[in-house]
Amino acid sequence: MGEIIIALNTYEKNQALEWVSRFKDRVKIFKIGLPLFSHYGLEIVKEIREQEVEIFLDMKLHDIPSVVEDSIRALRDLDIKYVTIHLTGGKSMISGALSAADDKIEIIGVTILTSIDDKMLSELMGEDLKVKNTVVKLVDLFLNLGGKNIVLSGHEAKLIKDRFPDVKVFVPGIRFAEDEKGDQARVVTPAFARENGFDFIVVGRSITHAKDPDKALNRLIEEFYGT
Repeated sequence: MGEIIIALNTYEKNQALEWVSRFKDRVKIFKIGLPLFSHYGLEIVKEIREQEVEIFLDMKLHDIPSVVEDSIRALRDLDIKYVTIHLTGGKSMISGALSAADDKIEIIGVTILTSIDDKMLSELMGEDLKVKNTVVKLVDLFLNLGGKNIVLSGHEAKLIKDRFPDVKVFVPGIRFAEDEKGDQARVVTPAFARENGFDFIVVGRSITHAKDPDKALNRLIEEFYGT
């Protein structure tokens, strides 16, 4: 059975803490993104951990190998569960991050952002590329280096699970069927995630910014777990 992660999509500390307090009886992992961490740093991490939940720190580290390795060392003693790196940083950067984690923190590899589609990827790289093919190459590289957790769009998650059964997939861009996509180009529904056996789904605005967040979360649980 998969697990739900709530994304704390705000840069207001009080709002983030209120969401954690409100949802922690039903969700045990919360994602801190760059806006929130940039405003409050270690303070917000410690305050959320005090509520006895797990933290997914979405830093998306992407730099030269030594910088990423030193950054992981600085983060690994914060008592957080996960931190993200961009796999496009290359083999040496990935290896350094995994080594620095030292079993104290789990590294999640970011493949291609869910805001990027085939056209945008080709424009960015200057040649005709497909998101799915690129994702497969990045996942294969990461797993061969010892990684096990991958962030990717739900449109690629089934392909990856079929090809690499042992990988743990974290799927953002989850929306209810009637929700607006926002800046996500590749989104899927909770029911789709359940049917395809996704390990973790990351949900933000569909819950936190709903008119009735508790009702929305209960609906999410029902659609994802089929209960």
